[in-house]
Amino acid sequence: MRKRLSTRIMSLLLVFAMLISLFPAAFAVETDGADSGNLDASASVVDASDQDDSKDGSASGLDHLNRAPVQKAAQNAAGTIYYVANSANGGSDLAANDGSESKPFLTIKKAIETATAAGAESLTINLLSDINSTLELVFDSTMPITIQSAGNTLHKVQFSGTTPIGSDSGFVKATNNANVTFKNMTLAGSTGTYDGRVLYAADGATVYLENVTVTSGRANNVLNDQGGAGIYAAEGGTVSVSGSSIIRGNTTIGNGGGIYVEDGGAVNLSDSVTVTENTAKSGGGICAETQTTTTGGLTMIGSVSVQSNVASVEGSGMYVAKDARASVSGNVTIYGNLKNKLQNNVYLAEDATLDISGATTSAKIGISADPEEAYRLVSLPKNYSISPTKNGDEKGWCDDCGEWDIRYMSYKGVPGLYLYYKTLDMTFE
Repeated sequence: MRKRLSTRIMSLLLVFAMLISLFPAAFAVETDGADSGNLDASASVVDASDQDDSKDGSASGLDHLNRAPVQKAAQNAAGTIYYVANSANGGSDLAANDGSESKPFLTIKKAIETATAAGAESLTINLLSDINSTLELVFDSTMPITIQSAGNTLHKVQFSGTTPIGSDSGFVKATNNANVTFKNMTLAGSTGTYDGRVLYAADGATVYLENVTVTSGRANNVLNDQGGAGIYAAEGGTVSVSGSSIIRGNTTIGNGGGIYVEDGGAVNLSDSVTVTENTAKSGGGICAETQTTTTGGLTMIGSVSVQSNVASVEGSGMYVAKDARASVSGNVTIYGNLKNKLQNNVYLAEDATLDISGATTSAKIGISADPEEAYRLVSLPKNYSISPTKNGDEKGWCDDCGEWDIRYMSYKGVPGLYLYYKTLDMTFE
């Protein structure tokens, strides 16, 4: 009996094995592949190429966000990766392209929409060519997004719209705690007579520029002298510029041709950043406005250079307003900025200061001011001191207008560097 039962069991097992060998797919276990995407993006990014075949018919480009087809995202340890190229280099937003290197998307907008639909946690967009966009690029999601040139060629993202960008915006607009990084590329504003500020950050957004050129920004339809044709850090916005980034060739009828730091905004310049060939009313290169909050302000650290900028009123290099929070450290150069062929580098408004946050012995910073008394130039942060010697930090500073002597002294009981009257070529009443 047992032998007969054992024989039947063996027969059944042989039949089952034969079925598996003949129909393996029927017994396969369905699993989620790594390419299914595990990222999160809620950025509303408006980006249109003049060659884009996909039209959404809305100013924001969000009407079909939830209807976008879910593409499988390329994954690695850095998160989702998509590629973008213009149509001449194979880019397309049609269903045939999936954002891979061989089948790139046509627009940045499409890459972010697809990552959003896939539930992305982070996104890297590699540019395979220059990209033209007729609308603003709006980032308003906390999902970290990095946009960079693929390979060794530095590509350009150019605003080519025919509608001016408003005062509280920019070609790249980051708000609502967005986290955006641009690397190894060029961000360019208006190609014509239309206003096209390059970068605007506000409302908790943080933008990082690493080896990026910011150029061709225009801001001529401005309110209250607020220009910032290249970079505008509004209330709650932070822009950190590093590496060999260049802020060049931006113009405004307001203040801060290259960079405008509004009350509550913050701009950090470090490494070998260059601010050059920008024009404005005041602060051709940089304008640091009054800070009334506990956060915000301007910092310059390292070998930052501000040169060859022009202002029609004051501060061709930099304009510092009263109670602006502005500091320098390291081998900063703010020199060679001219007004009517004369040096006009850092202009200090009445009761303004420019702080030293570290050694500036090898710096070269020109100062201009028009006060009627001894004038505070530098305040000293805690745990830092300046020695009044011939080799001290005062050697990194020079006067622009020929009426002031910069010296280490005490004024109203506070030691520091001050602008002080020269005794030569002066008329006293």
